[in-house]
Amino acid sequence: MPVDVTAHRGSRRQSFRLALRLAGRDARKHRGRSALILSLIALPVAAMTVIVLLLASTQATVQERIDAELGTAQAYLTPLNTDGSGLIQYPTMTSPISTPGDPDPHFVAKSPAAVVPPGYTTVEESNTQILIPMQRPETRASVVGSDLFNPGFESRFSLIEGTKTPGADGIYVSPSLQGRLGIDVGDRLTLEAGDYRVAGIIWEGATKNMADTIYVSSANHPVVTEAEYELKRLYLFGDEPLTWPQIQELNAQGVAALSRAVLLDPPPAPELLGPDEYGERQMITFILGVSMVGILVLAEVGLLAGAAFAVGAKNQRRMLALLAAAGGEKSTVRSVVTASGVVLGALGAIAGVVVGTGVAAAVVYWSLSQHSMMFAGFHLLVWPLIIFALLGFTASVIAAAVPGFAMAKQDAFNSLKSAQTTSKPQSRIPVVGLVLIGLSLLLGGAGVAVILGLDDPEQYGPKGVVFVPLMAGGTLLFLLGLLLCTGRIVDLMGRFAGMLPLAPRMAVRDASRNRGRSVPSIAAVLAATALASIVMVGSATFAQEEAGKRHVSLNDQQGAVSLRTPNSDSEAWQTTDPEVTISAVESVVGPVESSTIISGVHDTCSPAQGCVHREFISPSENTCRAKAERNAGDIWSCTDPDTNVGSAFPLLTVGGAEALKSMLGHEPTPEVLQALKDGKMVVLDQSWIKDGHVRIRSRTYEFEGGEVRNEAYLELPAVAAEPAARLSVGGVISPQTAEEQGFTVKELSLIMDLPSHPTKAEVEAINVKLESGSWFTTQYPGPPTEKILWAIAGIACLVALTAASITAGLALADGRADHMTLAGVGAAPRLRKAIAAWQSGLTAVVGVGLGLAAGLLPAVALFGSAREYVLVVPWPQLGVLLILVPVVGAASAWLFTRTRIPMARRALLQ
Repeated sequence: MPVDVTAHRGSRRQSFRLALRLAGRDARKHRGRSALILSLIALPVAAMTVIVLLLASTQATVQERIDAELGTAQAYLTPLNTDGSGLIQYPTMTSPISTPGDPDPHFVAKSPAAVVPPGYTTVEESNTQILIPMQRPETRASVVGSDLFNPGFESRFSLIEGTKTPGADGIYVSPSLQGRLGIDVGDRLTLEAGDYRVAGIIWEGATKNMADTIYVSSANHPVVTEAEYELKRLYLFGDEPLTWPQIQELNAQGVAALSRAVLLDPPPAPELLGPDEYGERQMITFILGVSMVGILVLAEVGLLAGAAFAVGAKNQRRMLALLAAAGGEKSTVRSVVTASGVVLGALGAIAGVVVGTGVAAAVVYWSLSQHSMMFAGFHLLVWPLIIFALLGFTASVIAAAVPGFAMAKQDAFNSLKSAQTTSKPQSRIPVVGLVLIGLSLLLGGAGVAVILGLDDPEQYGPKGVVFVPLMAGGTLLFLLGLLLCTGRIVDLMGRFAGMLPLAPRMAVRDASRNRGRSVPSIAAVLAATALASIVMVGSATFAQEEAGKRHVSLNDQQGAVSLRTPNSDSEAWQTTDPEVTISAVESVVGPVESSTIISGVHDTCSPAQGCVHREFISPSENTCRAKAERNAGDIWSCTDPDTNVGSAFPLLTVGGAEALKSMLGHEPTPEVLQALKDGKMVVLDQSWIKDGHVRIRSRTYEFEGGEVRNEAYLELPAVAAEPAARLSVGGVISPQTAEEQGFTVKELSLIMDLPSHPTKAEVEAINVKLESGSWFTTQYPGPPTEKILWAIAGIACLVALTAASITAGLALADGRADHMTLAGVGAAPRLRKAIAAWQSGLTAVVGVGLGLAAGLLPAVALFGSAREYVLVVPWPQLGVLLILVPVVGAASAWLFTRTRIPMARRALLQ
């Protein structure tokens, strides 16, 4: 009778249960390695969970919006700015969306009170703005007049501090206005309508503390009625919902409405849901972006987890050989190793989601308890968390499956004898890597060719559909090709290790012999460095492009105060004392390094003489478009000059070397000073000059009506100087030139070089101390590009050092028997520290070196081919990354590795 040796039904399930049981026992036995793998999987999952949940919590749900804007009211009515043309509002907003007809000259809009549907009780609310006249600097605040403590508005207005009975002279303020004015409950505040006592602090759900608001307890309060204008709202309370057809009827009468029923169930017409769909798409796009970044991060930590799984599989080698010798199939052996990834991946993914959710919830609820403006409520999105957990779980399983396949191919006989042989590297893997590198260069070259073939920036949109996938695909293939070639690089290093001293020779040969551990660790450092290189080159290039096109009113660390300010009489002016101004500034920010009184051509404006306005005329042939047409420049990085942006310097500045230094931001050259003395104008942009001259147009307008009375042109010889920043000003002329042209020259502003950039609070403090009518202004710096680059470099160093440290730890754990043997034959105790240092340094050097190549080549190709950018490579940060990571990694491994290891009797007998 034949014997049936086929697998019985359910054997695979039984085999997998066995594998899970063995994996669980191995995880409990090696708690350190298990904790490391759990952390590698859980941390990125937790980070993605926190980011997405915090973002989701900033977006109010429909019910939260209803609570914040309507309370328990069914709707509110407000005037709709319409001309009788059939204007329709957004269903979820009170702003208009379309005008289907022509204006009706006989149309008269009705007030909200005149069109209230039957069955509702109403509460009136007024919204306006006022100026707090006695406050320095003058503060404009919103005013809300309503039945603040109506039970129906309990979710709209919350009393943080104070009393609900304000009295006749009581008002309430928002936390934002309280902080801005520095007032507390019980203090008095002078407004245009009178002097009032602050009766309390109110938090409004619709604004979440972002607005400077005064609250009064009635829509007809004197604070409201004294304002120049006010917007009335009428809240409808009742049992019947206000439907969309009813709102359309109200629109036809000149009234808009925000309805609870429509917010909960908007009409189906897709063209009416633009703002809501846009917000939802933004949320989905952001979550997908976080997921893509998470995939890259999990791929990196998966490589490190793969190294840890490789060490664990090597420690299980004898047990797996016994399983194979007892008749276990290769799939069973493979399942035992892969099951470790299943167990630890599931635990890590679940732990990451739980920890991330807990952290996000704690942050949101703490912020809400502090009445923060950041969050609307804690929103638990389930589907992104499932995606993140699956990503972490998949990364863990893949990381464990690679050594699982390797263990399934081992020779059971040699493993039972504890004979460890170095596996022969597969020649196909580096060949595939080289093929991928070649293919990546072809894709990248095609992308560069596409972008260089463009003649106009407007073609970027259509061509970007082709360019972006080509460059992204080329970058990913280049990185993957380098990863596949890493094993052969390590193997070649091992072949030439014989000429090295003892410690580095052993470290290199250990990496070559244990490629399953060393290659993933090097690959993790490579991936982190490549990503950091691309981000740093992109950040530096974008920052350079923004700085080149950024028009500013002052140079960095400069402050300005106008010395001539108008009185209430439009024809009268008052002069500010510069010494008083400097004292006020120094009392807040410290000693002023230097100060310069800037004089300029004064534009007069009076009923008798009219208003004079001067402007520079840019020659048509000097525009960016004209330069590009005659191949004298391009329209990609070119920027036309601009004098329309407000500046602390006058359009026509009158002065000498000091005025030029303040405007240029550096000492003027002797050639520029000589040109100024020779009667020439010094301009800050060569594009103003044509045939050695600049052209200025002067227009005189009627004082009332704005009609042009006359127009004249003036041409002056000019030279160009290079400023430190793109100031939106014209140029500088000498006092003699101004006198020759008959210009009226006045001292207009005081420019001060400050010891540091003042904060917004310091600017307000300075304005409080200045004389009435004088205002201090400063140029807030752009993004701190240098700090951002160093921060990116620091993060990359930290990630790379973490990978190198994990490598050193895994190598020490994996090579414990070798170190025992070395100790047994009398090796020096410090040899173990030296080997650990060289192992960590080797991983860092190879990983960072390959990573810089993998990041710089695509970054240079990408940003170098985009002609509107000037490629900037941050060599200092990249150099620090190349040097610091290996040095610190090796030093850390040396310091934290013990010189002696405990050796059990059983280990000595093996």
